[in-house]
Amino acid sequence: MLTLDRLSVSIYGQPVVNEVSLTINRGECIGLVGESGCGKTMTALAVMGLLPGGATARGSIRLEERELLGLGANAVSAIRGRDIGMVFQEPLTALNPVQTVGAQVAEMYRIHERAGARAAQRRAIEALAEVQLSDPSRRARAYPHELSGGMRQRAMLAMALACRPKVLIADEPTTALDVTVQAQILDLVRRLAEDRNMAILFITHNLAVISDLADKVLVMYAGRPVETAPTRALFESPEHPYSAALLATVPRLGHRRTRLPALPALEESGPLSDGCAFARRCQYSEPQCHVAVPPLTNARNGRRIACFNPLNRTEGQA
Repeated sequence: MLTLDRLSVSIYGQPVVNEVSLTINRGECIGLVGESGCGKTMTALAVMGLLPGGATARGSIRLEERELLGLGANAVSAIRGRDIGMVFQEPLTALNPVQTVGAQVAEMYRIHERAGARAAQRRAIEALAEVQLSDPSRRARAYPHELSGGMRQRAMLAMALACRPKVLIADEPTTALDVTVQAQILDLVRRLAEDRNMAILFITHNLAVISDLADKVLVMYAGRPVETAPTRALFESPEHPYSAALLATVPRLGHRRTRLPALPALEESGPLSDGCAFARRCQYSEPQCHVAVPPLTNARNGRRIACFNPLNRTEGQA
């Protein structure tokens, strides 16, 4: 359904995303995880054709058999919202503060389906009801600042799903929500995805969310993919040291610790490494790791890993 092949993004010549490749099939959810600043959102913006000024993308982005990179602005606008929907990280800034929520959802029907004003407004209310927003007729007349965080996120989801897109990109859709509302939003995304057989790219730094939602996981560090694996395999036996470090920070019931483990901070600014970007923070790094970038290669359990010294080999030698 959606295929990225060696997608790279640079801003004013500085690389921020390096050779990301993934395929999301219909009805499948891929989790894209990593620390803030690792390139997750920039990858999504490249797919949506929303890169900031000064940014350029190369590689390939295909929706079914159609190449999206290089399309003109009008062609991209026709796809955005109709074939690919996106839920942005912070709905209060993503929603237009001077338009009612109903008007913003109705705009999707007016632009992509040429619906009249009354028909679009009626369908907007139906879309708000479908995402389980209470009293949808009243909420449609409200402005974004009049809604709670959970309500705004539901409104964003209604906009993203209004035209029944083939692909949904969800960028940190549960950020700043309490755990109860977070669970409701995730259940809603899961149910709607199953009902519509959509492909989902779910971006988050919350590994607990990914464990319950995604079929596969792509872990990124400093703009590069470092490990891709089926979700269960990754959680049971991460092979890249960075993946293992991320999972070690997840609190677990029954495991009492006075302090969760943390990666060592970088001691100096500047380029992370001439080789593997993670080498200076990795306890398993070898001289080769500091001079050459490890390629993303096939490994066991249906995964790919970019590491010269993966954990399964290290543990086998111990």
